[in-house]
Amino acid sequence: MAAPEQLHHDGARLGRRRSWVVLGLVVVVVVGLAVLRLGGSEPDTGPAPAPMPARVSSPARQAWPDDLPAGTLFAAAAGRVYTIDTSSGALARTSAEADPARTSMTRLGDEMLVWRQGSRTRQVLEAGSRSAAPVRGELRSATSFLPGPGGRVWTTRGSRSGSSTWRLVDVDGRVTTSVEVDGAAVSDGAGGLLGSGRQEFRPTFPGPRRARQAGQVIATGPDGYLVRSCVETECRFTVHRHGDDTGTVIDTAVGEVTSGGTLSPSNRFLAVTETVGGTSTVRVSVVATGQVLDIFAEPQESTSDAVWLDDRWLALTSDDHLVLYDAPDDRVVTPAVPLSSVGPLAWRPA
Repeated sequence: MAAPEQLHHDGARLGRRRSWVVLGLVVVVVVGLAVLRLGGSEPDTGPAPAPMPARVSSPARQAWPDDLPAGTLFAAAAGRVYTIDTSSGALARTSAEADPARTSMTRLGDEMLVWRQGSRTRQVLEAGSRSAAPVRGELRSATSFLPGPGGRVWTTRGSRSGSSTWRLVDVDGRVTTSVEVDGAAVSDGAGGLLGSGRQEFRPTFPGPRRARQAGQVIATGPDGYLVRSCVETECRFTVHRHGDDTGTVIDTAVGEVTSGGTLSPSNRFLAVTETVGGTSTVRVSVVATGQVLDIFAEPQESTSDAVWLDDRWLALTSDDHLVLYDAPDDRVVTPAVPLSSVGPLAWRPA
């Protein structure tokens, strides 16, 4: 009987050894998991998160906002120009023809001039009318137009030797002023003209010509314009109030691939078109801080049209639909208007 007792005793010792081995393995696993957990709490040294993606306008249509400024929003769609009463959202189709890829609209007094770049096809939409009328005088001969002061427009018949003559014309086609502009002419957003070169610009009208300044004008508005000046890889951005040559240096969300932009009244907000890898977006930011508020996808045939209705509301096209953006409240409204493939846009306050 002694032998079986010895075997039982050895067996008990073997079981205890296995228990200790199992316990040891459990301890090792627990310690390993703790180390991994502690390691996971270390700062992430991987790549930074991707930039905020472009917002896609909601397919669900919404009611027309009741807090827009009063006026008329003009929109090209389906081969015609439409007007929208911003107080009510009422939509009206006009007789003016429009090609989203080529049509431009420039305010002319209480009317809207509808024209095509490089073409002599142009019409005028009178206030409150759905019928387009032919233009008169110098407006028939010009090939390009820019907004001028006092409800007039700047016109030109073309350029020669790097300069062009621009004439200030009223609604009846009468010329009141002529100026010579070196380089490409750009509207300053308040009815004036800027002569723009590759990396420099010069205020041309109003007042006497001032010295050339370094930089590119990349956004304009009723109260100023934004200039980007770069030396090698370092760029500086300045906001110039009209008549202010020095400007104020700011931080901004503008990059090196900006094709155009617009400043809201009081230079409060900035909307620019950015194109990266063949994809265009509209980037809206706060001028004073450079904070990006939102990024919107642009239509495939972008006209780079986004218009500020006031220092709060921006009207733009995104995913071929009309979108209204309340910048201070970061509110996006895709209104229930039966328009698609929209562009360009123009605004006439009441």
